[in-house]
Amino acid sequence: MSRALRRRQKKGVKSTLGRQNAPSPSPEQDKLESAVAAQKGGQLAQAESLYREILRDDPAHLQATHLLGVLYSEMGQYAQAVSWIEKALQIRPDFAEAYNNLGNVWLAQGRFAEAVTCYRSALRYKPDFFVACYNLGNACKALGQWELALESYRRAVTLYPDFAEAYLNMGSLLHARERIAEAAECYRHSLALRPDYPEALVNWGLMLQEQGHLSQAQEQFQRAVTIRPGYPEAWSRWGVALQDAGDLHGAMEKYQRALSLRPQFPEALSHMGGALLSMERLTEAQDALHAALAMNPSSPETLSNLGSLLHKQGRMEEALHHFFQAQANDPHFAEAYFGAGLTQLLLGDYQAGWQNYEWRWRTKGFQPHGHQQPLWDGTPLTGRRILLHCEQGLGDSVQFIRFIPMVKEKGGTVVVICPPSLYRLFSQIKAIDLLVSRLEDIPRCDCQMPLMSLAKVFAITLETIPAPVAYLTGECEDSIIKKRLSLLPGLKVGLVWRGNPRYKNDHIRSTSASMMGPLLAVTGCSFVSLQKEVQDGDRELFSQGCVDLSRDLADFADTANALTCLDLVISVDTAVLHLAGALGRPAWGLLPYVPDWRWLRDREGSPWYPSIRLFRQYQPGGWQEVIDAIIFQLHRVVQGK
Repeated sequence: MSRALRRRQKKGVKSTLGRQNAPSPSPEQDKLESAVAAQKGGQLAQAESLYREILRDDPAHLQATHLLGVLYSEMGQYAQAVSWIEKALQIRPDFAEAYNNLGNVWLAQGRFAEAVTCYRSALRYKPDFFVACYNLGNACKALGQWELALESYRRAVTLYPDFAEAYLNMGSLLHARERIAEAAECYRHSLALRPDYPEALVNWGLMLQEQGHLSQAQEQFQRAVTIRPGYPEAWSRWGVALQDAGDLHGAMEKYQRALSLRPQFPEALSHMGGALLSMERLTEAQDALHAALAMNPSSPETLSNLGSLLHKQGRMEEALHHFFQAQANDPHFAEAYFGAGLTQLLLGDYQAGWQNYEWRWRTKGFQPHGHQQPLWDGTPLTGRRILLHCEQGLGDSVQFIRFIPMVKEKGGTVVVICPPSLYRLFSQIKAIDLLVSRLEDIPRCDCQMPLMSLAKVFAITLETIPAPVAYLTGECEDSIIKKRLSLLPGLKVGLVWRGNPRYKNDHIRSTSASMMGPLLAVTGCSFVSLQKEVQDGDRELFSQGCVDLSRDLADFADTANALTCLDLVISVDTAVLHLAGALGRPAWGLLPYVPDWRWLRDREGSPWYPSIRLFRQYQPGGWQEVIDAIIFQLHRVVQGK
């Protein structure tokens, strides 16, 4: 309950009770007014003493009996509060304000059913009691009776159209029910009535944040803390908006501010743990998340964050335990299902993993794909047209385009939309009836499906992955690429050391040109850089004799052509590694300690790509041991072993 509303409730009680007294002043009335003033000013001991003086002279004094009960409620002495307010109701059984305040006592103790009964009694005796309507809404909301809560809030604003708090709570309830347009209207009403209402600013900011308007959301949180600097929830939410925008250091600053205001703040600790997790500060993240869980053991967010932490540490069974706990505590918490799905897929449990992987669309990290056609259910497509669309990274598209022939076997017309950089590469796939790279070129389709959902539709297991030696082709045409590479002596080896820096885990999967440098000392090899984007730190490698193909690789068809002219590709987990596998070209993949789910665990080969050999870190960040193993094996290949 906001401070403004508490003042309104006290004022309402005082004015209503005042009308019960005789109109002419009296010593008793003066003493009552002094007690009320002391109570309002926070001088609770003085107020208690004055109320008891009145009751010594008149044990049946209605206002003193009632307000003494309200006083004990403010002091947290709930048993005393109930006793005195019930005495007031014995004196006057139709006392609506007393029923409302008794309901507040029960509400404060979490006894929501008793609170509902009291608020209903208050409204029976005073049907236009808008504060009781509001309180009834809060109690019904706490009981999960959301429609009754909405009905109560609506009645409250009908009785009192300037009731900003009721609009706010109604908006938050509609927001939770994903009735976004109605919730937004309530928030606007609340802020129109009270532009400086911090709670409403925070809720409005949350809605903007969920819609991807991160800068606008941050403005609302900043306004809230400007109005109320000691508002820890606003600081914490501002941190979340910064974290979603990728500003992890800015987010940490806001979380620390929130925790300085409220050290026992489990939500802020959980958010901080998530930020530390993204920064790979795993020990600190673990400390923050365990502290948050100690304060709120049932928090689905904290449990899910701990699951992600354990996943990063390679403790997969423990990770699953935490994800499952989070799901049990909140069956709608998408991050817990998606996290479990990633862990199950990494463990090779594809049956459960594909199911949970579908929750990705409900998590904060995924933007809606925007295609409105019904989702395909796997039934025959005869006479229908299906749209298949790429998602996530380019490597994902290369990996999952293998399922197109299986879709075509279902009949119908197959339309695929892909990024322009994949258009020429995918145009060779005969099972695609129409390939486009622009939204405006998509014809009318009867159904749609993301490429990465096809594995679930076809119930793919480790044993049934369609993994031909090659399902894409590249031609080393009479081109600049062929001419440049044909002049190179010895074993022609392509190198890729860095992925897309915009990928959130790129710092885990990528290494550096300097780390690759020792490979160039292996005699009998010619090395070729397949990096599309060249950075200043890469140029030292080129000065050592590594050929730079970046200017010759306009798209992935060019990269495929280059791969067919090479004898071996050595790459971190990037789209080029997927492409080498899809082409059936020999490739060595360099993997972090906990790799992406598709590479599974403890395997030297991949069931997805028969031509790829995997070299794994034995400890987090341990690239040197991987490079040493690569150099050793490269010497063996050159020597014909």
